[in-house]
Amino acid sequence: MARLLMFGQIAEITGVREMNVQAEDTQALLAALTEKFPLLKNAVYAVAVNQTTVQVNTPLSETDEVALLPPYSGG
Repeated sequence: MARLLMFGQIAEITGVREMNVQAEDTQALLAALTEKFPLLKNAVYAVAVNQTTVQVNTPLSETDEVALLPPYSGG
C-alpha cells in the first residue's frame, strides 16, 4: 500500500494526516478520497508522488509516498 500524507486544509477535512492507501494511479486515489471525504471536491491542492509534483493519472506502486499539498505562498 502506498503511504498518503495530508497537510493543512486537506488534513483538516479528512481528520487525519497520514494513511495507507491502495490505488492503481493518482486519479483512482483522488476519486476514492473524494467519495470518502466529499469536501475534498472543492479543495485546492497539489499532488506529489515521492516528493515530485505530478499531474493526475500518475501510476502508483506500493512503495510510493503520495502527498496532498494545499496552496502555499512564499517570498
